This record gives sequence, structure tokens and C-alpha cells, in this order.
Amino acid sequence: MTLVKIEVDYDYLIVLDNHFLSWIKKVPHWESIFKQLMYINNYSVRKKKQIFLLHSQSELAFPNGSQNQYIRASYRAIEDPSYLSSFGEDIITKNIIFSIDVASDKPYRCYIFTSPEKLKDYSENEHYIKTKSISVKGGDEAIKIIGRYFDQFCSAKELARMGLN
Repeated sequence: MTLVKIEVDYDYLIVLDNHFLSWIKKVPHWESIFKQLMYINNYSVRKKKQIFLLHSQSELAFPNGSQNQYIRASYRAIEDPSYLSSFGEDIITKNIIFSIDVASDKPYRCYIFTSPEKLKDYSENEHYIKTKSISVKGGDEAIKIIGRYFDQFCSAKELARMGLN
């Protein structure tokens, strides 16, 4: 049996914030969403560099390190870059600045996934207003994007199985 190579070139990179992670853990099918994120991240052409979470955000979302296997595999944890230290405890600005940095690589666009309650905080942030490469999505809208990306993965997997990739 020959293993097939599956790689998907998604149109946006993704940065998760702690508010999204806290919100999504309350969704009844949260584990399947993290499983979808795991497949999206692992089968991206960027090799586990598709979905990011700042380490400081991880500590806020999972204070006891309480992550199951799907959660751990669903994103790439990044130590907070030193350039973010000048923004103090302003998590929203840190995520926006980090996302702008992430979007400096292909595909040159990045989603920030947050909770529905935090959408306004992002949309009113002066750094977000000035950028065109970042798009903030919250709650169900983010889940729809995850579903669309997972469908892309499933299609690529089927094409690879049929030898059409």
C-alpha cells in the first residue's frame, strides 16, 4: 500500500486567541472542532505552521495545562516574540500585531479567531483598523471557516486516494 501525500494550500493563516478557546470549550461538539483544526494544521502545505497560538494565550485558556490530544495538535504554540512586550497586557493588540507578522508570509492573510464578545474590541483597535491583511472572526463564523477548511482537507484526501492530486 502506497501512502498518499495530502497537502492543502489554505487561503488564510489562523491565529487563535484565548477567548476563542474558552468560548469553544462550551460548544457541545468542541472536541470534533479541535479534531478538525488538528487535520487542517497537520495537512497544510505549511507543515504545522497554519494555526498559531501565542504561549501567553495558551496559559490563559488552559491554566492547568488541561489539554487533550486534539487540542495540543490543533495549533502551533509560539513563544511570545519580544516585539510584543512593548504592548504590556493588551492581549488584543498583541494578537493583532502578531497576526500582521504571521501574514507577512504566504498566503499574506490571516484570520484571528476570537469569541463573539471580543469582536468589537478587535474591530475598534487602532492597529486592526489600519490593516487589510487581517480578518477577525468570532464564534459561529469561525466554526464555519473551520468547517470549510476541513472540507477542503477531506476533498484533498479523496483526490489523493483516487490518484488525482
